[in-house]
Amino acid sequence: MTQPSFLQFVKSGLDLNFMVAIDFTSSNGSYDMIGSLHYYNEDSFRRGNLNSYEQAITTVGNVLEYYDTDKRFPTYGFGACIGDSKTTSHCFALNRNDADPEVSGIRGILDAYHAIIPQIHFKGPTLF
Repeated sequence: MTQPSFLQFVKSGLDLNFMVAIDFTSSNGSYDMIGSLHYYNEDSFRRGNLNSYEQAITTVGNVLEYYDTDKRFPTYGFGACIGDSKTTSHCFALNRNDADPEVSGIRGILDAYHAIIPQIHFKGPTLF
């Protein structure tokens, strides 16, 4: 008996559900530090200079998005304090809507990521 290939599954109607979780623990470095995995500068981003997380989201997302029919992706963060909280959150919706953590497309992931960065404090430890 031969095992079906991934392509055979896709041709048979396989629908993937893409989900994203972003590590905001302090070991990644703050978003305002050049060289940080999360370094974010809006002008730099517009010019196509992506940080490590933006690159990963875009590269993987552009492939997997094609196989997710509704293009709505649950997107979470972990390892950060949100707002004025001193307690590390180990799982939070990037769009701040725990009841509906989905965003639309890769652009939606990046928009939620950019919106949450100034609202959080990178912390830890990393807990899954």
